[in-house]
Amino acid sequence: MGERAGDRAEKEQVEFDHYNAFYEEFGDDAASPWCGDHCRRMIVEELRVACPRMDEEVRGKVVLDLGGGCTGVLRLFEGAALKIEMDPLVDRYMDAGKMSVKGTSRTILLKGYGERMPLSDGFVDVIVCRNALDHVDNPRRAADEIRRVLKPGGLLVLVVDLKGAPTPAEPNPIAGPEVIPRMFPDFIVEHQEVRAIPRYEDILARPPVTRPTFYGRLRKRDQE
Repeated sequence: MGERAGDRAEKEQVEFDHYNAFYEEFGDDAASPWCGDHCRRMIVEELRVACPRMDEEVRGKVVLDLGGGCTGVLRLFEGAALKIEMDPLVDRYMDAGKMSVKGTSRTILLKGYGERMPLSDGFVDVIVCRNALDHVDNPRRAADEIRRVLKPGGLLVLVVDLKGAPTPAEPNPIAGPEVIPRMFPDFIVEHQEVRAIPRYEDILARPPVTRPTFYGRLRKRDQE
C-alpha cells in the first residue's frame, strides 16, 4: 500500500509540475487564474471535432469536466445549469492561484478521482473527459464510474491520446480506438475519429509532439 501511495504522489507531482509549466506559458493574468485564450482556442477545436453541437448539448444541463486540470474548460459552457470541475489536484491548483471560481457562474470545484467520484448515481447530463482517461490508475473502473454518474441518455465527450509508452502521469496508455467501445459497452458511439493534431500540452515539448488522438461522442443508452 505504501508503494501505491508513493506512486500516486509521484504521479500527482508530475501532473502538477506539467500544468504549472503550461500555466506559466499560456495562463491568463492574475485576476483570472485559468489558462489563457490560446489554450481555449485549442480546446474549442478539440470539442468541435468530438461534438460540433456542444453548446446545445450543455444548455441547461449539469456538466462535469473530469480531470481537466486548470485548463478552464468549464468557462466555455456558460449555458449550463451547473458546472463541476473534478480533479485530484483541485486543492493544489487553488492554493497555487491557478484555479478559481472568480469570473464564472454556477461552478463547483471538486477534488476527486475518476475511479471513485463523489457524485450520486445519474447526477450528470454531460461529461467532458479530455486527456484524462489514460492518466487514471484504473481506466476500466473510471469508465464504470462515468457510466454510474451519467444519466440515461447522457453524453460523454471523450478525447484521449492513443498508444505511447506508460509514464508516471499516463500509466495506462489506450492501445487504439477499438478499445473505447469495449470500455463503454452500454454507450452508443455517435461519432469517433482519430486525428494526429498537436495537442495544447504538446506545445510544451521541445520539439513539439504530434500524437494520434481519439475524438469521440458517446451516448449512454436510455435503458440499462
